[in-house]
Amino acid sequence: MDGSIDMKINLSVLITMLVILLMAIQGRVIYAFITDQNQLLLEQDVEYAAKNELSRLQSTLNYLLRVDDFRQIQEEITALGGSPNVLNALVINGKNQVLVSAKMDQVGKTLSSQFENKDIDLHILSELKKNMEISYYIENHSRQLIGIAPLNMNAQPGSIKQSGSGFVLLQYDLGWIESRAHQYLVDVAFPIAGVSAVLAMLLGLSLCFLLTRRINYFNKIARKVLQGDYSVRINSKGIDELGFFACTFDQTVENIQSKTEQLIKQHKKASLRERNLTVTLDSIGDAVITTDAEGKIIRMNPVAEELTGWSEANALHLPLSDVFDIFNSKTREKVLNPVEKVIKTRKIVGLGNHTSLKSKNNKEYQIADSAAPIINEGNEIIGVILVFHDISVQYKQQEEIRKSRQFLQSIIDNSPSLISVRDLHGNFLLSNKAHAGFLDYTPEEVTSSSIQQLFGKQIADHYIASDQAAIAEDELPEYEEIHLRDGKAHTFLVSKFKLHRNDEVYAVGTIATDVTIQKEQAEQLRRSQKMDALGKLTGGVAHDYNNMLGIILGYAELLSVHVKQDEQLKNYVEKIIHATERGADLTRRLLSFAGSQPGDFEKVKINSLVLNSVDMLKKTLTAKIAIDVDLQSDLWEVFVNKGELEDCLVNLSINALHAMPDGGSLKISTHNYTALVEDHNTPNLAAGDYVVLEVADTGAGISKENQTKVFDPFFTTKGEQGNGLGLSQVYGFIKRAEGIITLESEPNEGTTFFLYIPRYTGSIVGGDRLNDLKVSEATSNNNDKLILVVDDEPALMALAEELLLADGYQVMTAENGQDALNIISDNKIDLLITDVIMPEMGGYELTKRAVEIAPHINVLFVSGYSESVTPESGALEAPRLQKPYNRNVLLNKVSEILFDR
Repeated sequence: MDGSIDMKINLSVLITMLVILLMAIQGRVIYAFITDQNQLLLEQDVEYAAKNELSRLQSTLNYLLRVDDFRQIQEEITALGGSPNVLNALVINGKNQVLVSAKMDQVGKTLSSQFENKDIDLHILSELKKNMEISYYIENHSRQLIGIAPLNMNAQPGSIKQSGSGFVLLQYDLGWIESRAHQYLVDVAFPIAGVSAVLAMLLGLSLCFLLTRRINYFNKIARKVLQGDYSVRINSKGIDELGFFACTFDQTVENIQSKTEQLIKQHKKASLRERNLTVTLDSIGDAVITTDAEGKIIRMNPVAEELTGWSEANALHLPLSDVFDIFNSKTREKVLNPVEKVIKTRKIVGLGNHTSLKSKNNKEYQIADSAAPIINEGNEIIGVILVFHDISVQYKQQEEIRKSRQFLQSIIDNSPSLISVRDLHGNFLLSNKAHAGFLDYTPEEVTSSSIQQLFGKQIADHYIASDQAAIAEDELPEYEEIHLRDGKAHTFLVSKFKLHRNDEVYAVGTIATDVTIQKEQAEQLRRSQKMDALGKLTGGVAHDYNNMLGIILGYAELLSVHVKQDEQLKNYVEKIIHATERGADLTRRLLSFAGSQPGDFEKVKINSLVLNSVDMLKKTLTAKIAIDVDLQSDLWEVFVNKGELEDCLVNLSINALHAMPDGGSLKISTHNYTALVEDHNTPNLAAGDYVVLEVADTGAGISKENQTKVFDPFFTTKGEQGNGLGLSQVYGFIKRAEGIITLESEPNEGTTFFLYIPRYTGSIVGGDRLNDLKVSEATSNNNDKLILVVDDEPALMALAEELLLADGYQVMTAENGQDALNIISDNKIDLLITDVIMPEMGGYELTKRAVEIAPHINVLFVSGYSESVTPESGALEAPRLQKPYNRNVLLNKVSEILFDR
C-alpha cells in the first residue's frame, strides 16, 4: 500500500463528518454525494485488486501451462472461485471455449452460450481481447467487474495447453459496494448525526486514527512482501473492507510463497540439470558446439575447444564458420557450413568421408560429425547442436586399407585366373575382371547379383552344393572343370578356399585357372620327349646297324670281284648287296625320324620348290585330286635340306591322297608369320619369324585320339598299305630345321598340316673351313698317298683299310682319337678318314687338333649318326660320307679329295 490509500481514507472520514454536520441542511444532497463517492472509491479498490490478481494469475497460469500442470490450474481457479466477491474464474482458449472454470458445469461451453443472458457484453469483451494485455471493464447492468489477461497456450495436442493464445477471465460482484455504502449511512452516519456533531467528530477522528493505523500496518507488511519476505501475514479478523482486503492479501502472499517455493525448487532442479548437462558435455569424448538459430556459438565443450583451438569465452556469439573451418581433404575446397543446411532442411546433417578441420593454430584434423536442429515446443528451430570427433588416425588407417584393397584388387583384376567369392546363399561378394569377363558381365554387375540370377536355379543349386561340400572338407583339393568358351572346350584347374569370420565360415572363394594351353603344351612336350627318347633309341640302333650294313656291303663288294666267273655266286652276292642297300634305306628313314640324318643345308625359296613340284604331284595324286596353290609373293627364305623338304611335301600329299579315296582337293599355301614371346595359337613355338607351309585336304580327317600319334614311327591307320614312316620323316625334318609342325583336323572335315620353318637371316652356325684345306697335288700313283682310317668299329675299320689297299693306297688305322693324333705327329698323312661319333674323342675334336699338328691335312668325315646337323662350333668343315657306303662311293670320294681339288 502507498500513501494514496491513506489520503483516500482520511478524505472519506472528513467527508463523512461534514455530511453529519450538514445533514440537517442538505441531507439529500450529502447522502447522494457520500454514497457516490464511497462507491467510486470501493470500485477503484476492487479494480486495483482485480488488476493485481490478474497479473499474479497470468504469471502463475502461464508457468503452469508451460509445465502442463492441469491439477494446479484447477486448484488455482477453484480457490479464486471460493474467494469473497468473486463470482467466477475461467480459463478460455482462442476459440472462446471454457477449459477450466470455478463452476464445473461451464467447462467445455463457449462464452456465447455461457453468457447468453446478456449479463456480459460479448462485443466489449472481444475488444478487450484484442488489446492482448490485462484489461477490465464494469458491467453497470449486472454490477460486475470483468477482468481478462492474455495467456500463452502453445502446447502439444491432447493436453490442457493448446496451440495459440487464450485468456483468463475473472468476474467480481460490485453489488455489495452500493449496499455497503447505503448501509454505512444508515447504520453510522444518521445515528451519529442524531446524537451530536461533536460525537460525530470524535467518532470520525477515532475512526480516522484506527484506519490509518491499520493501513500503515498493512503498508508495513506489504513492504516486507515486496522485499521478498513471504512469511509475514496481516492476520486481520475484521469483516470490513480492510478485513476483506487483509484476508485477500494474506491468501495472495500464501499463493506467492507457495509458487515461489515451487519456482525455487524447479530452479534448483533446472540448475542441477544444467550442471549435470555441463558435466556430461564436458566429460563426453566428442566435441560439442551449440549455436542459436542464427548460427552463432552459445556453447562449446573442452574437446571442441581443443580441436578448434578456440576457447569458449572467445568463441561465444561468433558465427560458427569463423571457428569451425572445414574443407575437403581431397580437393582442399571449402565445405558448406552444416548449420546452414540444418536450418534450411530441419534435418540431421552429416559431413562427407573426407572432411578436415583447420584449427585456429593451423593444425588439421580429419573429422566425422553430425549436426541436428534444436526445436522448441512451438516447433521452431532455436539452435543447432554440432557433434564431431577426431578420426585422423582411423582415416589414415582406412586410407591405407583402401589403398591396400585397391592394390590387392588391381592384382586380382590383372590375374588371368577367374577369381570369385560367394556367401553361403550364393550371393557374389567379389568377382575379378577375368571372372566377370568370362561371364560376359562387369565385376559390378556380378557382385550385385546372385548365382541364381546369373545361371538359373539348376546350375546355381549345383554350385551351392559344391560350396557346401567344400566347407565340409578339412583340406580343399584341386579339380578340373571343362567349360565351353567361343565354341571351344576350355579346361580349368579349380581350387576353393574358405573365408572365416568369428571362427565361422561365411563365404567360399574360387580360383579357376584356364590350363587348356598348358595341357596342350604338356601333351606336346610329352610327345616331343617321347619322340626324342624314341629317336635317340632309333638313332643308336641305326648307328650300329649302319656299321654292320657297311661291313656286309663292303665285303660283299669285295667278294663280287672274286666271283665274277661264277654266275650263281655272283647272283648270290648281288642279292646280298641289294638286301644291304634296302637295309641302308630303312636306316636312313629311321635316322630321318630321329632327327639324326645328316644332310646339306642351303637357302631355299619354298614358293619355287612348291611350283616345281606341282606337276609331279599332279601325276602322283591323279586327276581325282584337285591341287590349289596359294603362295605369298614376298615370302622369306629358309635354310633347310632342299631334298628333305621335297620329300616332306610328297609325304604330306600322299597322306592326303589316302584320306580322299573318292577324290577331293589339296591346297598348298605359304605365308610369313611372326611369333610373339607368348603365342597361345602356336604353343612351344619360340618367338621369331617363320615361313608357314600349309598342306590342307578335304579328306576323312583324323580323330582326336590319333592326332597325338600320327608322328610316331610305324604308326599307321592304312593297314598294310602304309609303313608308318612318312609323317615321322616329316617330323624329323622339321625338328632338324628347328621348327615345329602342328595340325588341325575334324572327322569328315579334312586335315591341315602347318610347318613352321625359321626364316633365313644369313647367320649360319659354324664357319666354312673348306677354303683352309690345302689339297695335295694330284698324282696318278695312289701309292704316294698315305691315308689314316680312324673308327671305333674294328671290322668296319678293317674293311675300309682293305678297300683302300686294294686300290693302291698306303693305309694306317687307329681305333681312337689319341692313337690317331700320335700317328699324325709321326707321319705325313695325306688324308684323315674319321668317324664322327667315337668314345672319348669324337671326329670333330680329332680334326681340330689334327689341323693344329698338320695344317695341310685333308679330312673325310664318315657317319651314320650325328647329334647335330651342323658341326660343332669352330670345327673344321669337310666332305662327309654317309654310312653304309659301298666301295665305289668310298674310292670316288677319296680320289675327289686327293686329286680333283
